[in-house]
Amino acid sequence: MKNKGFSLIELIVSMSIIVLLAGFMIVKFTYQSQEKVLKKETQEIESNLKEAQAMAVSGEKVNGVVSAGGYGIYAVNDKEYYLYADLNENRVYNSGDTIIKTITLASDNVVSAGVGCTFLPYKLTNGVCYVDGTCGGNTDEIVQSVSSGEGYGSRIVVNLETGRVLLIYLGFE
Repeated sequence: MKNKGFSLIELIVSMSIIVLLAGFMIVKFTYQSQEKVLKKETQEIESNLKEAQAMAVSGEKVNGVVSAGGYGIYAVNDKEYYLYADLNENRVYNSGDTIIKTITLASDNVVSAGVGCTFLPYKLTNGVCYVDGTCGGNTDEIVQSVSSGEGYGSRIVVNLETGRVLLIYLGFE
């Protein structure tokens, strides 16, 4: 009489296939989770850039004064950046400016420290915003990069002539 069941080899092969498929799914899920956090934090930086731009265009007051130098963001270190009012009109963040809010990244992602962008409250003949104190005219300028330790990242680009803010997701670098 023949036994009706699975042999040990058939069980081992079946279990190996299941373990292999589960491993692929875990790797894919981990990548998608990290990518989602990266996109969320990049979108938050973009939102803060647009907030600075809106404050500049509307002439919003900070401490009862409209910032003649504009409003911008500045990355203090690789985990933190400021939304600030450029009160001393030098188009870069420094100690004479007012910090409107401090934003800290919640994940392991990092931003480009020492990089900033200031939107002017009026349109100059050579542009509407400055990156690190200079205006490049009709060029697109990378304002901020967000990257993870796993090798993927994104860029936030601002057109210095029009002030348009654009997000670029790079995936794995």
